[in-house]
Amino acid sequence: MTEPLEMSCLVQARLVETQDVTSFQLLPIGVDVPALSPGAHLRLMTPAGIERAYSILNSPQETDSLWVSVKREPRSRGGSASMHDLAVEGTVLSVTDVANNFPSLRSERKAVLIAGGIGAAPILAIAQALSSQAISAFEMHYFARSQAHSPFSKRLRTVDAYLCHHLGLNIKQSKDRLKEIISSTAPNETDIYVCGPGAMIATVARAALLHGISDEAIRFEYFDDGDLVNRWSDAAQHSSGHQTLAMRRHAKTSKD
Repeated sequence: MTEPLEMSCLVQARLVETQDVTSFQLLPIGVDVPALSPGAHLRLMTPAGIERAYSILNSPQETDSLWVSVKREPRSRGGSASMHDLAVEGTVLSVTDVANNFPSLRSERKAVLIAGGIGAAPILAIAQALSSQAISAFEMHYFARSQAHSPFSKRLRTVDAYLCHHLGLNIKQSKDRLKEIISSTAPNETDIYVCGPGAMIATVARAALLHGISDEAIRFEYFDDGDLVNRWSDAAQHSSGHQTLAMRRHAKTSKD
């Protein structure tokens, strides 16, 4: 088992993405930026003294610092609120690990990338990596309430040739659109990558399985109340705003 990576990082810059999403540039102190694979996340100690996990936004060309994005959660238990309010430029934060729960990219298969809201962070990192490799066999679908609620506008423009925005859809329209996206794929030649709300992941996974896409080709990351799940099994239930998942394996973390 790989030992957790620990390092101190300086908040070098902040970038306000939307009303409730801010990105942070973290500069490791006295050490190099660790080697990153697309879709990785880091764990850090927030100013509130609460450890949280955040997806890393870096493109392959960004090797001198780490970029993460944090959404202020309405019912924050202190993590996201303290990042927004207290992690100003010059703050030193402790990063306790860098890891990746997404399986490695398979260049021989088409990657269909699906993201909702702040879930675009790891998906966008994967898209940037594929684009830099000049791999044309991928597409990215981004769902958001509106343009004003869509962070990462500058980064998204770098993968614009592969990107389709889906804005302002209601729940039924979103589910129908996700099913259409999945049904247009070749089941034996496609890997699905998805990150977003639990209901989105459930819809994508069910549609993919029904379409004949294998379980191991459905790759996702889902944060909820301390749980990070990266492999879909065969069941998901969305109830009262809380996602209950049956999974083959999972790792504990949190993003609030």
